[in-house]
Amino acid sequence: MVRAWLLSTLALSCSLAWAAELDSIEVSNERKRYFVRSSATLDASIDAVYNTLIDFDEYEKFSSVYDDARWLTRNADDSGEIYTYTRGCILFVCRGFGRTETVLATKPTFIETRVDPTRSKVRYGTSVWNLEAVGDKTRLDFAFDFEPDFWVPPVVGPYVVKKVLRKGGVDALDRIEALARQKQAQPTLESEPVPLQ
Repeated sequence: MVRAWLLSTLALSCSLAWAAELDSIEVSNERKRYFVRSSATLDASIDAVYNTLIDFDEYEKFSSVYDDARWLTRNADDSGEIYTYTRGCILFVCRGFGRTETVLATKPTFIETRVDPTRSKVRYGTSVWNLEAVGDKTRLDFAFDFEPDFWVPPVVGPYVVKKVLRKGGVDALDRIEALARQKQAQPTLESEPVPLQ
C-alpha cells in the first residue's frame, strides 16, 4: 500500500530517458512524515511538460500502480479536484486505496496538489511542481511531503519507503518526458495550414 501510494504520487513528477537529466533527488523522513526534493531537466518545452503534468486523466500512463486517475472537477485555470486509486505492495502486504486532492495551478510554471485527509488514506500530503524554461528544455523542481494514515513498519519501513520513492521518481521521468515530447510533436489546429479551394 505504501509502495502504491508513493509510486503513484511520485510518478506525477520524475524519471530518466531521452535527454532527461535527474540533477538531484533527496528523500528523508522525520518520524512518520516523508519528504522528497528533486530537480530534473527534461528535453521538452515548458508548455508540453506542464500540459503532461496537469493531465491527471492520463496518469495511468506514468505508472502501472494507477488503477484510476481523473479530474473530479476542473476549472478553466486548471484548478480543481482530482481522484486517484492505486494498488500496490510493501513487503508482503498488498492493498489498494483512493485519495482526493485539491489542485492549484499557474500555467505553465506551477502545479500544487493538497490531499484532503478526510477522503484519503493520508494524514497530510502536498506535491509542488515548479517549472522553468531553459532554452527549449524544462527544469522541473519537485517537492513532495506526506504522512500516511496507515502503519509503516518502524525498522524497515523508512528504508523501503525511501527506496520506493527514489526508484519511482527516476522511472517516472522517462514516461513524463516521452509523453511531453509526444504532446510537443503533435500539431495544433492553429498551426495547421487550411487548404483553400
